[in-house]
Amino acid sequence: MSVNTRLLSDPYLSLNTSQCNNQDAYDFNFVEATPHTWLNELLIWEGGITFNVVYWSIILLFSFAVIHFLRWKFRWRFLTQRFDGQNQSRSSWSLSIDEEVIGKDGATYLWFQVRQMIVYTWILIISIVLIVIHRYGDKQGLAKNLKSTTLYNIGVNGIHCVFCLTVLVILDREMYKHGLQRGIRSFASPRIPDRVCNRRWLMISGLPLTTTIDSLYDYLKNRFDSKGIRRENIHFVYDLNRLWPVKEHLKLVREIKRTLLSTGPQQIQSRFWECFSTNEAAGTDRGSLNSDDCGDALTFYSEMEKTLLAKRDDMMNNLKFVGIAFIGFDSPAEAKATKRAVKQLQRSTWFGQDRGDDQEFRPSTWTIGYAPPGSQMNWPKLQQRRPLWNKLAIWLAMIAIYFGYIAVMAAPGYIVQSFQLVGGGSDEISLTWQLFILPNLASFFTRRLTDFVTKIDEYRHHTTVPSIELGKLRTVCHLSAVLYLIRMMAMKPLPLVFSGQFHIRDIRWECLFFPEHGSFLSCAIIVNTASGVLMNHARSEFLMSYLLKWFTCRSEAEHTVWRQNYRLGFDFTSNYAELASNFGLTMLIFIIFPVLGVISWICCILRFLSDRAAMMEMYAVSQTSPDLHREPVNMALNLVIFSPIVLLGYRVIQLGPNTIQHLVESTFLAPLCVAILYGVYLIDAHLRFYWPKFEFIRRLFGYIDDDVEETYTVDSLSVIQHEYDPLAKIREEEMSHR
Repeated sequence: MSVNTRLLSDPYLSLNTSQCNNQDAYDFNFVEATPHTWLNELLIWEGGITFNVVYWSIILLFSFAVIHFLRWKFRWRFLTQRFDGQNQSRSSWSLSIDEEVIGKDGATYLWFQVRQMIVYTWILIISIVLIVIHRYGDKQGLAKNLKSTTLYNIGVNGIHCVFCLTVLVILDREMYKHGLQRGIRSFASPRIPDRVCNRRWLMISGLPLTTTIDSLYDYLKNRFDSKGIRRENIHFVYDLNRLWPVKEHLKLVREIKRTLLSTGPQQIQSRFWECFSTNEAAGTDRGSLNSDDCGDALTFYSEMEKTLLAKRDDMMNNLKFVGIAFIGFDSPAEAKATKRAVKQLQRSTWFGQDRGDDQEFRPSTWTIGYAPPGSQMNWPKLQQRRPLWNKLAIWLAMIAIYFGYIAVMAAPGYIVQSFQLVGGGSDEISLTWQLFILPNLASFFTRRLTDFVTKIDEYRHHTTVPSIELGKLRTVCHLSAVLYLIRMMAMKPLPLVFSGQFHIRDIRWECLFFPEHGSFLSCAIIVNTASGVLMNHARSEFLMSYLLKWFTCRSEAEHTVWRQNYRLGFDFTSNYAELASNFGLTMLIFIIFPVLGVISWICCILRFLSDRAAMMEMYAVSQTSPDLHREPVNMALNLVIFSPIVLLGYRVIQLGPNTIQHLVESTFLAPLCVAILYGVYLIDAHLRFYWPKFEFIRRLFGYIDDDVEETYTVDSLSVIQHEYDPLAKIREEEMSHR
C-alpha cells in the first residue's frame, strides 16, 4: 500500500488558524508561499487527481501492451493463461460470477466486492448531493473551484449526519446479505456458525516435552475419565521446519525422473558460475556430485534422490517434540466431555499451581480446543510454545520495526535532501524528478518494505494458516491507516525528527481537515487501484521465478516439471487489505471531500473487473480460510465510524475555545448523537459476535456451554486419512512409491 503523490509546495508551514475561534469564520486559511507556473498549478492538487488518472492509465496500457507483445512475439502463453488446465470463460462487462471457474473462495471474494459496489453506489449518490450543496456555499466567495465543493465551504449541518447514518444502515444490510449468502459469521450476521472444526478431535498445546503417548493416554483415562480414546489416535507434533523442504525437494526429483523415463535420455546442463567451482552440491549437502561425473541426467537425479532420501530418513529419526498433540475420540460427545473436564480443572487451579499428579503434565498451562482441519495447520512451522521473554522480545522488535517504517515512509521525498533538486519544481528537471521518478521509487520501496514488515509479523502467528493470513491482513491495514493519518496531521515531514527540527506541536488535528487531503486520499485510492490491477496482471512473481529457474535448472525435464507444478495462487490477503484500506480512506473524509466518493465508486468497479478477469483467466483456483473472508466484513463495519467522528472533530476544531458555549447547537449535537449511535451499534455487534468467548459472563447469566458449542461449531466436512499425522502420510507416500 503506497501513495506516490506529494504536494509540490507544502502549505502546512503557512497555516493560519487564528480565525478558527469564531463559529462563522472561515475554517482554515491558506497563504501560498511561492507563486506557481500554469503547469505547477495544474499538477499540484486540483489537477493531481486528473494527473494520476492519466499517468496510471498510460502506465497500465503500456504494461499490457508489453505483455501482449511478449505473448505474441515469443509465444509466451503463460502470461495470460492459467497453469491448472481448467476451462476458462471469457470475462464480460457484466457483474456475473462463475463459481465453477474461480472456485468457492474466489466467488466469495468477488461477491464481497459486489456488496461493496452497492454501498459505493449509495455513497456516489450522497457525494453528488454534497457536491451541489457545498459548491453553493458562501465561504469561498464568488471564485468557485474544486475547494468550494468541500465542507470547507459550508460547515457542518444536519444533512451530513443523516448521510453518515444512511451509509451505516446500507452497509449493515449488504454485509448481512453477504453473510447469509456465503455462510460468513460477522458483526452483521453473528448467528451463522463461526468456524469449521473437527469435534471428534481435540488439540492440546503446552504439553511438557518429556510427555509420551502412553503417559498422556494413561493420564487422560485416569485423571479425566476420558472415554472413546485410543493410543493409535494420539498423534504428537514434531518440529518439521528442516524436514519439510527436503521432503518437497525429494518429491520434485522423483517427478523429474519419471519425466526423463518418458521423454528419453538428457544431458545435465552446465550453469555459468560452475566454471569457478569444481564441486556442485546440486541442491543437497553433498559436495561429491559435479557436472563432469554426472553427464547423464537420469544418473544425476538418481544420485540426488539417494542423498535426499538418506537425509530425510536421518531427520525423521531425530525429530523434536514441540508440545502439541492431537487426540481422536470415537464420538463428538466423548471429546466434549474431556474438553469440559480439562477446562473445569483449569478454572479450579489458582495461578497455575498444579498439585499432586498434575505437576508432571501441568494441565493449567494447556490450551485445549477442537482441532481445525488438517489443511489449515501450518505443519512446516509448528514450534514449541515460546517463553514469556521471547514473546516480549518479538513484540518489542515489531514495535521498533513499525516505528521505523512509519518514520521512514511518512514522507519519502524528504529523507535525503539531495532528493529535492534545486528549483522546488519550477524547472523541468526538478519537476520530472519529483512527479515521475521519485514517486515511483517511493512506491516501489514502500511496497517492498511493507511486505518485509508483514513477513516478520508471521513470527507471532505461526500455528495455523488462517492466523498467518489474518496477521498479515491486520498488519497491512494498520500500517496503512497510521501512515496516512500521520502524513495528514504532520505540518512538517517526519524525517526532520532525526535532525532535531521536529516538535510535538508540528502534529495537529487541524491538519486532518485540509481540503488538500481530499485530493491526497483520492490520489491514494487511484494509486492503490492501479497498482493492484498491474500486480494482478503483470505476473511479475512468475516472471522472476521463471528467470531464476532458467538460470538454475539442470535439465529440460526439470524445467518442464517445474512448469507443470507451478501454481500462481491469488493472494486473497493482500487484495482484501487493499479493499479494506480504500474503504477506510473513503469513510474517513468523503463527507468533507465528496469528490472522493465519485472516485471510489469508479475505482471499485475497475478493481472488480480486473480481479474477476485475473482469477478467471490467469490465476490457478486458490483457496483460503473462512476467517479471512470474515475479517474484511468486520473491518468495513468498524471503519464506517470514521465519518461521524471526523464531522464531530471538525466542528470542535472550528469552534475552538467557544466549544462549551455551543454544546446545545444542532451543528454540534447532530454529529455527536450519530457518533454515539455508531458506538452503541459497534458495542452491541462485538458483544453478539464474541458472546461464545465470554465464558465468565455467560455463567453469570445462567447460559450453559453446551448450547454455545452446538450453535457456533460445526464438524469438518471431510475426514482425511492421517490428517493430523504428517509423518504417517510421508511413510505412506514412500510405500506407494516403492
